[in-house]
Amino acid sequence: MKPALKILVIRLSALGDIVHSFPALRHIHNNLELMDINYSIDFVVYGKFKDLLLELDFLNKIHLLHDKKISSLLKLTRDLALENYDYVIDFQGLLKTGFISFFSLARKRVGFESPREKLASFFYNLKLAQHSIWDTNFHVVEHNLKLADFFLRELAFYEMFQGKIAAAHKPKYLLRSARNKDLRKVVIIPCTTWETKFWDTASWVELLERMSVSFPKARFFLTGVPAERVYLETITHQLLPTTYQKVSLVLDKGLIGLRLFFKDADLVLGVDTGPLHLAADALFDSDSAQILGIYGPSSGKRSGPYGFDYLSVDELFNKKATYKRTKKKDKGFINKVTPQVVFERILSMDVSASMLD
Repeated sequence: MKPALKILVIRLSALGDIVHSFPALRHIHNNLELMDINYSIDFVVYGKFKDLLLELDFLNKIHLLHDKKISSLLKLTRDLALENYDYVIDFQGLLKTGFISFFSLARKRVGFESPREKLASFFYNLKLAQHSIWDTNFHVVEHNLKLADFFLRELAFYEMFQGKIAAAHKPKYLLRSARNKDLRKVVIIPCTTWETKFWDTASWVELLERMSVSFPKARFFLTGVPAERVYLETITHQLLPTTYQKVSLVLDKGLIGLRLFFKDADLVLGVDTGPLHLAADALFDSDSAQILGIYGPSSGKRSGPYGFDYLSVDELFNKKATYKRTKKKDKGFINKVTPQVVFERILSMDVSASMLD
């Protein structure tokens, strides 16, 4: 048997960005299967995100970078160099990940010609040219799919495989139909890392009160980690008693548990944060579940819940996304999205009909 073609994929962080690489990984895997190639795919990630990758059962090995120390980085590259990789694909495009790709000693190193950090491209010898990852006409997932396609075509050329490159899956924007369920499960993700991505607690309270009245069968689950309990309770303690009784806090389920928790949701609401993208991946093949993202400093078109819906300040008010982390610089753009606007968008979704009496 011909020796396996060894491929290494690099995406160290963050939660949402790792999830955004999954469609590209599945696209590569599916095409290698069609080409009838003997292959293996390994992945490099920060240790705290390892559980995310357990969903991808076609991965051969997961290499972990446990911290940001130079000594850990050098140990990782030494270990990778022993693997004799044929190809490495850097979806992250940082100087650090470019360094890892180069010192993995892979024969071919694939990346963007214009990556997130320009110097990273120095480390690649196969570069996707004339394409900027900052182009907001494409979702991050689509940028990754373009790099995956580029890799597959280069692979077919260098390895002389003649297999046709299958088309990547396309998002099913707003094509999900209502389906009656006994369970009326609404999951809400209010917390994130950037100060500017937080929606006002008063806005969450108003939205929950509106939804409680309009969707009498619904139960609401506010998700987060234990450190976010105070913020989540700030929301719940302002609710009317009738609404408060319908709300539960879901804390620290872990990445695997959280993904499973999303699986039977009718509706997921959240700001731009990793768990929202995890929900989008978990529910992508659902015919009825809906997701709605609320976006302020970032662009929903570029990083919204892929295949689902979002409300984004830059599109609603024809303003350029600020990508600022502090409210002082961002001027609180996200609060331009009002509870009324969010509620009206929910009412326009097919899934709302299945929640009503």
